[in-house]
Amino acid sequence: MSRSTFITTLLIFCFSVVILLGYISFGVYKIESKMQDNQWFIYENQGVKYNLKVANTPDQHRKGLSEITDIPQDYDGMLFAFDEKEVKTFWNYKTHFPLTVLWMEDFSIVGQSFLPAYDETVGAKTVTSPQKVNYVIEIIEK
Repeated sequence: MSRSTFITTLLIFCFSVVILLGYISFGVYKIESKMQDNQWFIYENQGVKYNLKVANTPDQHRKGLSEITDIPQDYDGMLFAFDEKEVKTFWNYKTHFPLTVLWMEDFSIVGQSFLPAYDETVGAKTVTSPQKVNYVIEIIEK
């Protein structure tokens, strides 16, 4: 390989890496800005798309999907975004439908749990992340 061919190949490679990093950064920026505006977030898992309501404030984290008596028709669950990675515990108090809980570190699934619908005769159930996470997704079992 000649020196000029090597330099051209190296420049193309570097340019491609810069474009790829820019694309990834822009995608993360779009996710973060959507979460700040409390908009919707589309999550796809195993070919299924979920429309998720974003919860990114302490009040939204506390309320979650509790006290909603009818399964929503316009969204499939919630995305909880946290500033710090911590072991998280979620409960089903006053949640009227079962939930699949996905524990995520930087949008990589690190665990999955199931929360049944709240039953007054049994009391609240809790599930805990298997490690420190900064995102949690609750998917409504319809």
